[in-house]
Amino acid sequence: MQTMSTAIDRFLRIALLLLTLLPISFNCTAALHVDENRFILNQKAIEKSSYSPVLAKALKDTALISVNGEVRISDAALVILRRPSKELPLSRCGAGSEDRLALIVYSSKKLRLVDSIPLQSCENNVTLVLPDLSIPDNPADAIKLDSSELEFSTLNAEMTGPEVHRFLISPSGFKKISSPSSDVH
Repeated sequence: MQTMSTAIDRFLRIALLLLTLLPISFNCTAALHVDENRFILNQKAIEKSSYSPVLAKALKDTALISVNGEVRISDAALVILRRPSKELPLSRCGAGSEDRLALIVYSSKKLRLVDSIPLQSCENNVTLVLPDLSIPDNPADAIKLDSSELEFSTLNAEMTGPEVHRFLISPSGFKKISSPSSDVH
């Protein structure tokens, strides 16, 4: 009995040692993700020289917000591109932001922006909301992500309830899915 216990103990110690040697990244469920406003692939920062021109332009004066969850596309990630709103008449939007949900893919040694959709905009009066109609501190918290589908809500034009937006995620971008009417009470 002692020999069996010793063998199990030895096996567990070796297994634990092997696990500590594996490159495990916490707070990241995908190979491609964002960390401190940088894109990371397999624990290595991607150099800006590898960004496609379209992505480089989209990132100018933009902060990156990571979206938790895994996309069913190899070396892809969903991120929120946040830029400050422009100053509009009547002092509107001076402190607001413009947020776009972006599908970013690394292929052929290039990081590229595949597609993006608006999430919230002070300039266009679009407000991202949680199910209880509160405004999230972090816009990523308002996105429900399945590996091939996403959903978020904005305040409807009458400001009385949510308008639900659903999209399929594919290698070519986002495809809108018709949603059941969300303004039926």
